[in-house]
Parts: sequence; C-alpha cells; structure tokens
Amino acid sequence: MLYDGLLLFAVLMLAAVPLVFIDEAVREWTPVEWCIRAYLLTVCFAYFAGFWRFGGQTLGMRAWRLRLQARDGGAPGTRALTVRFAAAILSWLPVGAGYLWILFNARREALHDRLSGTVILHEAR
Repeated sequence: MLYDGLLLFAVLMLAAVPLVFIDEAVREWTPVEWCIRAYLLTVCFAYFAGFWRFGGQTLGMRAWRLRLQARDGGAPGTRALTVRFAAAILSWLPVGAGYLWILFNARREALHDRLSGTVILHEAR
C-alpha cells in the first residue's frame, strides 16, 4: 500500500495541475469544492481500477508479486472493482478494521475482498 500510495500521490499531483487555474473565490463555492473532490476521487479510482482490470496488479502489487482476480479465476468486472474500491476506503475508516479482518479470516481476505468477490494471489517466482 505504501508503494501505491507514493505513486498515487504523484498521479494526484499531476491531476491537480489544472485546478490551480480555478479562481480561489470560485473554489470556495461548495458545489465547486465537491466537484474537485469527486474529480480527485475519480482519478484515484481510475488508477486502481485501470491497473486491476488490465493486468490484475498495480505497480505496488507487482513489486510484491501480488495479483488481483475474481473468485472464479477471471479478471474482475467493473462492478467488482467499484465495490472493491469503495469498500477499501471504508475499510480504513474504523481504524483499519477492514484490513485487520485478514488476521481473523481463514482465507486471508480483507473486508473489501469479501464484499467485491475478489481475491489477492501471491505469484510464485
């Protein structure tokens, strides 16, 4: 997660470049603030879902030889990726409890894996 966090930070910095051209007074208007947040959240979703959909792994996952796939062995669909992304965000909220679920689950699934029907596999060398 740290590797992907660093890469995502760089992607968000690039995605934020057009935002500097929005006037400060306009940016403070609540609908504009929410549009900016939605835009940046969409960029985050595109980063993860794009890598997960086409190749099954983000650059950070590739470093640790981890791969995401659907429980049936195929590539996860758009719905599963959307559920996984949203549930992964929610997994952080209660002090990372959705991730701690891995320690107590026999199949080592995080909450977002369980809800989205996906699994993380460790690839052999």
